[in-house]
Amino acid sequence: MGADDRAAHSFNNRRTKRTEIMFHEAGLAYVYTMHTHHLFNIVTGQVNQPEAVLIRGIEPMIGEDVMLENRPVSKRANLTSGPGKLTKAMGINKSYYGNRLWEKPLYIAVGERPQEIMIGNRIGIPNAKEAVASPYRFWIRNNPFVSR
Repeated sequence: MGADDRAAHSFNNRRTKRTEIMFHEAGLAYVYTMHTHHLFNIVTGQVNQPEAVLIRGIEPMIGEDVMLENRPVSKRANLTSGPGKLTKAMGINKSYYGNRLWEKPLYIAVGERPQEIMIGNRIGIPNAKEAVASPYRFWIRNNPFVSR
């Protein structure tokens, strides 16, 4: 919910070098660093309506061999089951900031429709007051690539 969301980097329309892309058109990549990880978000709002969605996990469909080179793991479900894990596996770094997600090399493709999408409260934002209880976490039921 962008400017109205205490957990959003753009809360109160905070416009910085890091958040600038959130004020642009939907479908762009917003990549930032937290601790030692790059985190990948998709800009979802209209121009000057700074909203984005954090991608917390993905199920590898193609390119898994490259992902395993980038992030060697013994358990397949551990490859991309978290926001930092998936960016490392996919080689996503800050150079993708602003990338149009309808163009290669980093793009969103049409896939199969999930059987059942679950909804829950967000995690990892303990200081965001009422925003913690917002039902903005979505995942596919029983998918092994869902982050904890």
